[in-house]
Amino acid sequence: LATSGRVHATEGALVTGVVAGGPAAKAGVRGGSATTAVDGLDYCLGGDILTAVDGRRVTSAGDLETAIAAREPGEKVTLSVVRSDGSKKRLAVTLGSQPASVPAVTSGCQ
Repeated sequence: LATSGRVHATEGALVTGVVAGGPAAKAGVRGGSATTAVDGLDYCLGGDILTAVDGRRVTSAGDLETAIAAREPGEKVTLSVVRSDGSKKRLAVTLGSQPASVPAVTSGCQ
């Protein structure tokens, strides 16, 4: 995917959906907007790619999960993101509690 020319980052965690009213949505994190086939596989593209948490590199969704799990609800972190147009942003997020069940994605690819 990173070498397909359809995203503007070579590593990071691709955001496919965001929960309305959740911490990511409040901070301005954008979920995907369209499902696209790349090399025969479907991907939800158009969302942000998270590349760092508080300056620490994120190369995968697992890195992102680890970085966030090490924090407490109410802590503030800065996410470095690459937008679908290639622009780079830093977004301040106040972390929430881990929900008991997986919430429905309310924006992004369904």
